[in-house]
Amino acid sequence: PLRTYFFRDFTATFYPLRLFAARELREGRFPVWNPFIFEGSFHVPALYLPDLLHVLWLSPVWFSWLLTLHLPLAAYSFDWSYFNRFIFNSLVTKGVFLTLVIAVLSQLTGALIGLVLYLMRNSRIVGLSQIANVYIWFFRGTPLLIQLFVIYTSIQYFPNFVKFLYINDPFVNYGFFNGDPNITYLLPAFLASYISFSLNEGAYMAEIVRAGIDSIDVGQMEAARSLGMRYGLAMRRIILPQAARVIVPPLGNEFNSMLKTTSLAYGIGMRELFGSVYDFAIPTGHPLELFLVASVWYLLLTTIWGLIQAYIERRFNAANNRSAPPPFWQRLLGSAPREKPTEILSAEAIISGRR
Repeated sequence: PLRTYFFRDFTATFYPLRLFAARELREGRFPVWNPFIFEGSFHVPALYLPDLLHVLWLSPVWFSWLLTLHLPLAAYSFDWSYFNRFIFNSLVTKGVFLTLVIAVLSQLTGALIGLVLYLMRNSRIVGLSQIANVYIWFFRGTPLLIQLFVIYTSIQYFPNFVKFLYINDPFVNYGFFNGDPNITYLLPAFLASYISFSLNEGAYMAEIVRAGIDSIDVGQMEAARSLGMRYGLAMRRIILPQAARVIVPPLGNEFNSMLKTTSLAYGIGMRELFGSVYDFAIPTGHPLELFLVASVWYLLLTTIWGLIQAYIERRFNAANNRSAPPPFWQRLLGSAPREKPTEILSAEAIISGRR
């Protein structure tokens, strides 16, 4: 009776445990249940405070037995061995690779979509400007996670296409898996992640491209057109190279954010960096160590990209870069080298060619 009482009333507020309890009751077993120990492939979720209070309200005797025998409240000890064990795990490094692939492809596609949206908003064709405005309004006004689930669910409405993706999944040949090693298809989740991230990024890149191109004087385009350049050629040769100086800094920040946004793909079964780490975090019972592994990898990726972005910005802004100021101690002691004054030449000297 006590067993039936527990599984009927206590698990009424905890649906995953109800499924577990039903299986155990059907098989006639009474499990020794510990929410802090994870064995096998079944993951028992931890108890939350409302569930503990619910047990206390229903059965004080059962609650005291649960605390003494099946719910050890010992202090959690951080174990560095799990960090060292999984930091270079093959599945984690494959997750890092998937994160980079999704981020790079989505950012490139999003930048192209942003440029197309800018051209549509400035087009004289009736309807294109309105379509671009509605696109930007929708993708900037709805959460990315919802867009991800909508696109992933929409793919399932095309069974023939999904079957084609399962048969021609390239991830199978490279050892990627979708949580369960027996389920090796990742292409539908990868495709949905790529599409949703690209479409969402395109809406934001449209505003960045608009700010960069509009910062160029209108006379640049007029001068190019007066030389006989077509609009596309003038944009490619004259406008876009100058606008890149304005576009590159926010574009780099968007890619930095994209590297971390890819973690949302775990919600649809994509085992990128966070997904691969999370699969180990729960069964081992040491989630903090595994989440630290993911944090280190994300910090490494964003740091490397920060250095690349700084180099690109210096290259695009080389003409306006000033020489680095002297160190603080030289300025404090007054030993900093002084800049040579610029020699001002008179008109006569310029005409005579004297230097």
